[in-house]
Amino acid sequence: MGVDLKSEGLRLHLILNAYWEALDFELPIVTNGTENWRLWIDTALDPPHEICEWNKALPVTGGTYSAGARSVEVLIGGEGVDIEHFSQCGLTHAFAPPVTSYLQETL
Repeated sequence: MGVDLKSEGLRLHLILNAYWEALDFELPIVTNGTENWRLWIDTALDPPHEICEWNKALPVTGGTYSAGARSVEVLIGGEGVDIEHFSQCGLTHAFAPPVTSYLQETL
C-alpha cells in the first residue's frame, strides 16, 4: 500500500506481512525510477533498530524487499527526501541483504 504526500514531495510504501514466514514483496518504482526506497520502520528487527529517524533511513536497493514473518515495514522515498542530509541509521537486517551489504561498504 502506498501513500503520496504531494505537498511534501514524499511517498510512503507500507508492507504488511501477516504470514508466519518471511515473504518477498515487489516494490513500486519511486517517482522517476532513479531513486531508492529508504527503510524507515521494520518491526522484524530487534529494538531499538526497528525504527530510526526518517532522515537516517538506509536505502533499499533492488525491486523487492523481504519482509520478516508477521511484520510491518514502512519505506520512504520521493523528491522531498533530501539525500544530501541523510546519515546512517546503523541497523542490520537478516532479511535485507542489499541494506546489509550497503552497511559493510560504508563502515
